[in-house]
Amino acid sequence: MSLITRCPACATMFKLVPDQLRISAGWVRCGQCGVVFDASAQMLSYAEAAAVEAEAAQRRSAPVATPSPTVAPSPASASWPVVPATTNAPTGATSSPEPVAPPLPQPRIEPPAPAPVPAPARAPEPVAPPAPLPQPATKPVEAVTDTGDSVPPARAADQPSVTADEIARWRAERTVPGSPEAGAQPVNRAVFDDEPAEIHEVDLYLSSLDDGARDQAEDGVMDEAMLGASPAEAAAEADLADRALADASFVRQARRRAFWRSAPVRVGLWLVLLALLAGLALQFALGRREWLAAAYPATEPALQQLCRLTGCEVGPYRHLDGMVVESSSFARVTGNVYQLNITLRNKAVLRVATPSFELTLTDAQDQPLLRRVISPAELGAPAAVAAGGEFAGTARLTLGELPANAAVIGYRVLAFYP
Repeated sequence: MSLITRCPACATMFKLVPDQLRISAGWVRCGQCGVVFDASAQMLSYAEAAAVEAEAAQRRSAPVATPSPTVAPSPASASWPVVPATTNAPTGATSSPEPVAPPLPQPRIEPPAPAPVPAPARAPEPVAPPAPLPQPATKPVEAVTDTGDSVPPARAADQPSVTADEIARWRAERTVPGSPEAGAQPVNRAVFDDEPAEIHEVDLYLSSLDDGARDQAEDGVMDEAMLGASPAEAAAEADLADRALADASFVRQARRRAFWRSAPVRVGLWLVLLALLAGLALQFALGRREWLAAAYPATEPALQQLCRLTGCEVGPYRHLDGMVVESSSFARVTGNVYQLNITLRNKAVLRVATPSFELTLTDAQDQPLLRRVISPAELGAPAAVAAGGEFAGTARLTLGELPANAAVIGYRVLAFYP
């Protein structure tokens, strides 16, 4: 839909497209006087524009209408001599203009003798039919009033409009090497880069015309705006607006926001979020499967099924801080055979896996002589100890690798998970 705005400086009216106002934030430059103004504050409807155009047409036709009333008195002045010929006194009485009435009767009264002379003037009273001369004066007045009422249709039909052919011909003349405008410096429109090039060319074309041709061309553009553009021009205008909108940053931002706010995109984002949460939960379940099986025994079958798919296994929960060695003893039974006794307590609130033990034999200087790892199976311990449970195990060890002359003075027992 086209809009009409008026320059506040020179009152020139232009046709605009709403997209052009959005692109330039409402600011445009008048192609007539070059004044930059806010077009949104000077908007006119088609009815207001037509009324303004009608007033302008009446003002332009006013000089033509003013001579017509002045012509009307001329027949009265022409009939003035005829009236004194019959009766001089009435003419003096009927003459409304005081300055003119007294001088005219006095010259006529002084020479009464020439009264027969005016008689021949009366004789050609058939010639007096020129008295219809006032009628042409009334006709122009009627014609002026009629044309005043019908100015907008006549101008809409007669006034030339700025067409694409005229702009193309004017553009070709500017590109001729010999033309004075060929070497002219281009106008700096850096501030109005968002305006379409076609609007600049129309402004330049109008500015190159003289005053009369410019008024006619602007009136033609105004009439074309009021009558409506042709389908081809409307399509070209829409295409131009679409290209301008496609390059605007705020349009790209609006399209981006609309894309992310659309229902399919939101559904897809929710699905992706749910998939990520499910993957995170699966990773947590696989990484903490022993703790889940110990804390929630009902989940152990599901964890076993999951481990069959991923190639893992669900073992007892390992919590070394919850296992405490209550007591231990190490003694030689015979030769290289020794016996180790360990009492183990689970201080955790969950079922905890039984750890392995590292036995270290030391000499008098507390230097290690031998290290040996003892598994829970050697102690006869179960795979896991219940919460708050206790276990006591005994293991017989044959230490043939111990040096013959070594004297075992002490030992250390350390629990660990291999």
